[in-house]
Amino acid sequence: MDPLCTLQSTHTSSSVAAARARAKGEAAKAQLTYIEKEATILKKKAHLEADLYLLKSKKEVAAAVAEAEAWESSMQENGDPPRPQLHSMPPVDPEQRTQEYRQQQTELINKLQTLHLQTPKPAPPLVQPTRNNNETLES
Repeated sequence: MDPLCTLQSTHTSSSVAAARARAKGEAAKAQLTYIEKEATILKKKAHLEADLYLLKSKKEVAAAVAEAEAWESSMQENGDPPRPQLHSMPPVDPEQRTQEYRQQQTELINKLQTLHLQTPKPAPPLVQPTRNNNETLES
C-alpha cells in the first residue's frame, strides 16, 4: 500500500474526528445558553408561585379567623359560656412557610439543571443515508 495514501487517509480521519468534536462542543455551548435562560425563567416562576401560595394562605387564614370570630360572637350573644379567643392561638407565619417553599423550589430547579447537564446528548449524524443503502451522502 502506498505510504502517501495511508497518510492522507489518517489525516482525513483525524479531520473528521476534529470536526465532530468541534460541532459537539458548539452544540453544547448553545444548549447551555438556553438552559441558563430556562433556569432564570423557572426561578422567576417559582417565586411567583410562592407569592401566590402566600397570598392564598393569607386569604384562607383571614377567612378562617373571620368565621371563628363570627361564631364566637354568635355564641356569646346567645348566652353560651365564653370560649378562649382565637387570638390566643399561636400565629401561623405564612412568610416563613413561603420562604421554605421558595427554597424547596430553588433546590428542585438546581437539581433538575444538574441532571440535565449530566445527561449526555447524542451528536447529530454527520452522514445521512440515501435511498440506496449501499451509498451515503455527506451533510
